[in-house]
Parts: sequence; C-alpha cells; structure tokens
Amino acid sequence: MTSSAHPTPIGGIEIDVTIVRGRNLVAKDKSLFGKKKASDPYVIFSFGGKKYGKTKTISKTLSPVWKESYKIVLGSDKANAVLRRQGTGGKKNPLVLQFHIFDKDIMKDDPMGTVTVLPPLDSPPSTKWYNVEEGIGENRCKDASGQLEIKISVSGRKMLSLVSGNSQPISGTIRVGLGWEMETRHG
Repeated sequence: MTSSAHPTPIGGIEIDVTIVRGRNLVAKDKSLFGKKKASDPYVIFSFGGKKYGKTKTISKTLSPVWKESYKIVLGSDKANAVLRRQGTGGKKNPLVLQFHIFDKDIMKDDPMGTVTVLPPLDSPPSTKWYNVEEGIGENRCKDASGQLEIKISVSGRKMLSLVSGNSQPISGTIRVGLGWEMETRHG
C-alpha cells in the first residue's frame, strides 16, 4: 500500500474480516463423568481496543464453523496511524486484529484463547490458519489450543493531490454535494 521510503498519506482503509472456522479448540465443558469433551465456542473480534463483532455460539464442538464477516472502515487519521505503527510489532501494538474465543456458559463464559494478527497491509487478500494463544488478563486461558481460520482483506483509499490544469482519471461512482447560501435584499 505504501512504503516507508515514500510515505503517501491515504484517505482511509477498509479491513474485511471473515471468521471462517476453528479446529482443535480447547474443551471447557465437562461430560456427565467429569471429563472435558466439548465447548460452546464463540469469538469476539476487536481492532485497536474497539469491539467490531461477535460470532454466533456453536454448541458442543471443538471445530466450529462460523463463516461470519465484518468490515472496519478507518478514516484518514486512523489509517495513517495504522501505517506508521505497522513496523512496531504485534502484541504491544494497539492497532492489531484480536480474536478472543470464549466458551458460552450459564454463569460465566470461559476464555478459550486469543488470536492476534497485524493487518496485512501490503498483502493480497488471504485465508490463513492462526494458532490460538493463551491471551492476557481476563481473556487468559492457560490450556489454550487449536487454530482459527480467518480471511483478511485490506484496501486503501489514496489521497489525491491535484494541480491546477492537470486531470486525474476517476473510475466508479462519484457523489458530489453542493450547497449555497442565498441573500435577500430589500429595497
């Protein structure tokens, strides 16, 4: 999208995320004989500390299929902040995609682990398996296991710099709003 040698301000970023499925997730629910055999997993998806979505709960499985999609639209300021922070690493970078997996329970939902992904700004759309990690704080799961399959696509809107007399090719739809003020003169 942009290189650090020639940073070009951009007008915004759209991040499309599809939480496809999980496999080999940790079992949190006990059977009648006390052995953990299944979970009722769901995923809470966030970016930059803001929650963007929650999948439906899939009952009694360690390999759920969600196929649920979400879109994040970032304006110019936030998009350029993402570009500046891209090289600062994953876990300490607040501008990461986070997928917190939970087991739905009657009293309190149990954490099942977390997947953390840097937005792939310079990559084509891709679907990949990501390892589930322990997570931190209230989302920590000591026995986290398995993987999430996630599809991520990032597209940017470039800022146009127009010089009088030059033309700029534009494709797609353009919406223009006009406004004016009217004065009434008496007399």
